[in-house]
Amino acid sequence: MTTSLGGCSSDVRPSDERDFQADAAIESDLPKLGLVTGLPIYWPEEAGFEDLAQGESELPWVRKDLEKRFAIVPLDRLAQGDGSPSAELSSLQHLMIAQPRGLSAAANVALDSWVRNGGELLYVIDPMLTQHSQYGLGDPRRPNDVGLVPPFFVRWGLSMSVPENPDGNPSTFRLDNAKIVALEYGELQLQTGEALGTHCELLADGLVAQCDVGEGQALIIADASFLEPDQEPVYDRPALTALLNRAFGAQ
Repeated sequence: MTTSLGGCSSDVRPSDERDFQADAAIESDLPKLGLVTGLPIYWPEEAGFEDLAQGESELPWVRKDLEKRFAIVPLDRLAQGDGSPSAELSSLQHLMIAQPRGLSAAANVALDSWVRNGGELLYVIDPMLTQHSQYGLGDPRRPNDVGLVPPFFVRWGLSMSVPENPDGNPSTFRLDNAKIVALEYGELQLQTGEALGTHCELLADGLVAQCDVGEGQALIIADASFLEPDQEPVYDRPALTALLNRAFGAQ
């Protein structure tokens, strides 16, 4: 499976750059965080290769905040051909997936297995992405406008619907001591009789679900608005911190 990191597609990003990021994570004393995303939270969407090479692009605030706590490991593969976790995924304890471009059947099986064997996952899914993109519809560099519910949600006893929002105004939710301002968000529900070795609890009025899955755990949020570029992420920064604390504990 090939994934991409927003602003710089992994299938065109130079292999030596991927190796550099992996080496930097190995040398860091910070805990490693695997990252899979189609959103421009690792590289800015407008950045070109020359800008990146010369260090002239301002990094997204999300990446800078993550790197205060973690050594980020961009992942290209989640699964081997038989559906078992890839070597890269197996080496990690923490993983963040945010509006991925698409997960293969093997990747879905691998993720379920990885979490059940002790992995900790933060999964961001947005049913109707509101973030502007400079890339048009059909451009492979454009983030997915619609987040697809992965099959392992069913195995964990979860489903997602999209509540009506006729006025289009943002809604505010509270998670611990943080406010989450959501736009065109999803609502998570518990499905009785579906969960296999899992227990999920709904938080923030159903915007968030926290699940114990086998020996691991997963935190799911049904909105990605808090990850959008912002010069002053007044509410989004505390929201990200609260989600990271819930998913991975205070690092």
